Amino acid sequence: MAKTATFIQTVENGQVECPLQGALEVDSCLFCPALEEVDLDSDPPRLVCRVDASGAQSPNEKVAYRRLGLLRLAESLGNVSEACRRMGVTRKQYYHYKNRYQSQGFSGLIDGD
Repeated sequence: MAKTATFIQTVENGQVECPLQGALEVDSCLFCPALEEVDLDSDPPRLVCRVDASGAQSPNEKVAYRRLGLLRLAESLGNVSEACRRMGVTRKQYYHYKNRYQSQGFSGLIDGD
């Protein structure tokens, strides 16, 4: 059985420090499979997530999760331009990541593999 760790993320200025993706907009978290609880009414607002703690992620894996968050955010918003603006990437980069994800899955989002 895989070990899991629970993370309580405080929302500050609409952002959280995700254990999988690093700093990102809270909207990106709402579609993450690791999300267990959302409490935006608490002071301070917070999210609770549970992630696999069996091993540390490499910097490349963290980047890949951030890219996956971008793809999910664009899908949830229905607006690629807005998702790119929020995540600080160009539309060209977005489509590059999307094509790699569609052809190779998650591993296509990892640099250096």
